[in-house]
Amino acid sequence: MSGLLSGVRGIAALVCCALAAHGIARGQGSDKTYVPSATSVAILPVANTTGAKSDGHQANLAKAAMSALLKQTAGRGFKTITGKPIEEALSRLHIDLTDIEQQKRAVMLQVGQEVGADLVAFVVIVDVNTDSDSSGWLSAARAAVKIKCWLLDVKSGRPIMGAKVETAESENLAFGANRQTTKAERNCSTAVIRAFERVLKQYPFVRPDADK
Repeated sequence: MSGLLSGVRGIAALVCCALAAHGIARGQGSDKTYVPSATSVAILPVANTTGAKSDGHQANLAKAAMSALLKQTAGRGFKTITGKPIEEALSRLHIDLTDIEQQKRAVMLQVGQEVGADLVAFVVIVDVNTDSDSSGWLSAARAAVKIKCWLLDVKSGRPIMGAKVETAESENLAFGANRQTTKAERNCSTAVIRAFERVLKQYPFVRPDADK
């Protein structure tokens, strides 16, 4: 009998380890269900650490990522806190999210607490690679984007998604000019959607155009 109990305990321990490895063990933020209309999400400014030469290109990449992030949160009915309240909180706390040393969970949670949010979301554009080849009228363009994403529960301090790395890339042929920068922006949006969709897919879109 004792041998049987030992075997059962051993199996239970293995199951708990497996659940913990997949981030769904009891007590972790990922197993909590939220009511979107009663849950506020602090949307931190998208940080770009790629060192892109063009300020315009950097701004467009950040804009594409932010648009996708808002579709995945506000589009699913969550109350989002963006813009001025976030900027003022960052200023009060002397936080610069473009500084890699400050891109930490504790720092993000501090901002979330400062604005009274339930959740905090953050995206960093880590790397962007673009390349093109042309032969006569035909041109080939390639673009690859790598991002890192966080979605944290402010009250518990636990990650729903912690430092998740997501990539998106594309390659296509076209006649005449082929804009790699535009493709990089689209891939940036795609990467954000993929990352957040995995942890928010249980919450349906409430805006007809949000999933477009």
